[in-house]
Amino acid sequence: ETFPDLQEVVSNLIAQHMPDSENSGKDYHELNNDFFNRCYPRLRDHYPDEMALDLDELVNGVYPQFYKPYPVSAEYFLVNAQLSPNSDWGLYLVDTFDNFVPIDISEDSEYRYAIEPMPLKKRERPATIPDRINLHDQEATCYIQNVYRGPGLKGVPEGVVDSLRIFTYAYGYYRVGNHHHLGVESGWDVKRILGTVKVEKDGSAMFKIPANTTLSLQPLDKEGRALQLFRSWLVAMPGEELSCIGCHEAPDEPPVSAKTIASLKAPQRIAPRRERVEGFEFNAEIQPVLDAYCVRCHDGADAHKPDFKDTSIDNPQAASANYSKSYYAFHKYFRRPGPESSGTMLVPYEYHASSSEGVQMLQKGHHGVNLDPDSWERIYTWIDMNVPFYGSWSAAYSCNEGLTKWTAEISARAAEVRANYANVQSDWEYTPETSYPVKPSEEKGPEKSDPVDVTAENWPFDATVAQALQKNASDQERKTLDLGEGLRITMVRIPAGEFVMGSDGDTPQEQPRHTVRIAKSFWMSENEITNELYMTFNPDHNAGVFDQQWKDHVRLGYYSNYSKQPAVRVSWNDANAFCAWVAGKTSAKVLLPTESQWEWACRAGSDQDMAFGSRTVDFSPFANLADKSIEKYAVTGVNPTFNRNNAGNPILDFVPRIAEIDDKQFLVSGTKQYQPNAWGLYDMHGNVAEWTRSDYVAYPYRADASNSLDATTEKVVRGGSFRDRPFRATASYRLGYAPWQGVFNVGFRIVIED
Repeated sequence: ETFPDLQEVVSNLIAQHMPDSENSGKDYHELNNDFFNRCYPRLRDHYPDEMALDLDELVNGVYPQFYKPYPVSAEYFLVNAQLSPNSDWGLYLVDTFDNFVPIDISEDSEYRYAIEPMPLKKRERPATIPDRINLHDQEATCYIQNVYRGPGLKGVPEGVVDSLRIFTYAYGYYRVGNHHHLGVESGWDVKRILGTVKVEKDGSAMFKIPANTTLSLQPLDKEGRALQLFRSWLVAMPGEELSCIGCHEAPDEPPVSAKTIASLKAPQRIAPRRERVEGFEFNAEIQPVLDAYCVRCHDGADAHKPDFKDTSIDNPQAASANYSKSYYAFHKYFRRPGPESSGTMLVPYEYHASSSEGVQMLQKGHHGVNLDPDSWERIYTWIDMNVPFYGSWSAAYSCNEGLTKWTAEISARAAEVRANYANVQSDWEYTPETSYPVKPSEEKGPEKSDPVDVTAENWPFDATVAQALQKNASDQERKTLDLGEGLRITMVRIPAGEFVMGSDGDTPQEQPRHTVRIAKSFWMSENEITNELYMTFNPDHNAGVFDQQWKDHVRLGYYSNYSKQPAVRVSWNDANAFCAWVAGKTSAKVLLPTESQWEWACRAGSDQDMAFGSRTVDFSPFANLADKSIEKYAVTGVNPTFNRNNAGNPILDFVPRIAEIDDKQFLVSGTKQYQPNAWGLYDMHGNVAEWTRSDYVAYPYRADASNSLDATTEKVVRGGSFRDRPFRATASYRLGYAPWQGVFNVGFRIVIED
């Protein structure tokens, strides 16, 4: 309002440095830096006086000046004021009519320089509230009326939450601790697990908890995987009865009026995870799993395979980055929020174990590995604890003589204070002396079957034939859906035909290869649905951020809400609702593609892993995949700034990638930035993975059985994303997610069936 043409200048700069063009080719990291590193200096040069204003100095030289006014009523204020440059500060009663009534400003008054005046009024002492705590009690009671109430588990169907994991913290002592001293992207504090309590079928739970102890709760599904990671904690006083309505409900949320199942039972006791409360140690919990199942192949002998056998400590004299080579090799396959990830409450399933590559690989079938239930519980718990290496501060500094002595002394003093003043008898530094043994499963997991000889009529075919078939399928190869207000979706004609679905080169879930016939031609959107389109349908959708790794950040992360970015964190249910919305606007039969339609359209006649060739070719002209540029995920400083000097540093190596190829994108900045396939479809490989209409069930695919539209069955996701290497983004590779689950790297495109 003060500088009316400033908005135009800003708009021009944004248009110049953060182009909206779908073919801009801008690196997402560069787009983020452009605005801060280029736009602001140019604004400052254009408006040197205005941009130099210091808001703290705007009142300099203006009188009278006021300090901390206290409202006595709507018209009167008690305030410390200086009426002129030469007058003293004093107390005044000031009204809204500019009257100043001095209050005892004599030189000998003890109130002369009072800076926070507050009027007092004599009143009767209220009745004493009976004490609700018992200082001799070491426990309290926690009652949750319905975990599904509130935004914490928004969209999660009732019945999915099976139990709550309860853990506490061992905070860093004075002169102890840092964000990378316990593990890579593992957080600032030691997490010590108490155990679990069951959640009733109506979402209620009541249980005993230790008093005077910081506790965090994680809702778990039936497999023991956290559905939500709350970066908050609670403390109960001794003997207190602590209650809440749901998960992070609003302050004005009304409580449940009826009795709950939990309220009719005695409070549960926490089922302990181990005999003693202890921090989660990689060498005690996870390394035994690797020894039992993995090191027979991952023993360091093959340089192309990660080494899970080498338990030697890298850099043993350091105060940080003091982890085993096995840990460095293993942790990068599992997603978790960094110590300075998004400061907003996460959406449910954001870091669910099902979105981790390591979990997906083992579940899909990895050379017959079949983890026993105890090993799965360890891996799920490790992920949900932010993949720590150390479970205590003493262990973290055990190789550093000076820190070892200091930590022992200060931890002992802290334990003494807790016992004396909080009646808490807990040993924060306890860790098991030996690892917990694993009893390997005697049954084998899924293994790839022998290849079968299967063919399809007039398939495969080259790009020339593909384009000829497309022309013969319709009078027009493309058409546009007009949604109004300038919003359009370009649709590409996909001809009918026959092909061999599946692969012998992926996992058991892509076998057996089998012939599938696409009986009718259909239309498919040439690119993934963008935020601009989806948010017109659902303005409240928040695509959130991609986690910015490492530390010293001033932003929530790498933003994923830009208009031309593909919409992510859209559930299968929401994608179907978008299809229904478009159908209502266009009178067309708009759907998600079936799994067979998607693979047929992606291949465009090719029988190779990728539409453009094998998975080993240079993908940079064709797809946004996990490449060299993904090392920019980790930044230092507040800009953020990618520090090339840190390249190759194992503590900054978070995501598996193909380091020899650079596709110029390390995240997602748009669509249609790479070459399309023979039928004119963009980003079928990489960028973001895509929902299909089909159920995640075993092959062979059958249209009548694979497309149930059952909203309780996992749905197939195809195509891989910017975070995936080529073998996870082939034309045949499949993943499955719950239909209510929004996934950080999953979007969708639509089809129209005649």
